Amino acid sequence: MDTEVREHLEQVAGLQPALLHTIEAVSLAIEERDHYSVGHQRRVAKLSSAIGEQMGWSPDRVDGVYLGSVLHNIGELTVPLEILAYPGELTAPEFDVIRRHPEIGYEILKYVPFPWPIAEMVLQHHERLDGSGYPNGLKNGRILQESRIMAVADVVAAMAAPRPHRPAHDIDSALAHVTEMRGVWYDEAAVDACVQIFSRKDFTFH
Repeated sequence: MDTEVREHLEQVAGLQPALLHTIEAVSLAIEERDHYSVGHQRRVAKLSSAIGEQMGWSPDRVDGVYLGSVLHNIGELTVPLEILAYPGELTAPEFDVIRRHPEIGYEILKYVPFPWPIAEMVLQHHERLDGSGYPNGLKNGRILQESRIMAVADVVAAMAAPRPHRPAHDIDSALAHVTEMRGVWYDEAAVDACVQIFSRKDFTFH
């Protein structure tokens, strides 16, 4: 696991050392499966926590969204690698397999005694304000604020990194996308905070 993630997790209040080590191992397992996703959890966690701080959240709540982001793709452990890393367009059944990862992540995490609703954050991180997201088509006020932040951080981090089917986009393109869909797919306050973070020129994923 990246040193920065390890150091942050060690500072997270309310978690036992054994649980922290388990989280570290799981996060490493997620990223080791697919070299295209190496560092993705770290980037999403770093940006999610920065957005929370920009929005004036308490340190404890920022810790929660950081941890939820570190684990947001845990459900991908069950997705076959030939689907996860396929360089072309997926069929509808293959995409349905990928779309199940939030639910699988929820099932994996729902009995872990976190002091934050981590399982629910993971379940909802692909929901969209207009109800077009998955897995449950939740709308606006039914989506956790943490998941709304993670949704913005996830798409910006994903667009800024290369994937099997495309090269990386630049940050400006990623920010243009979330700004265009501000209030439609993505939470307005989270998008505004994200744009402000990058406008200061002092934030980097690396």
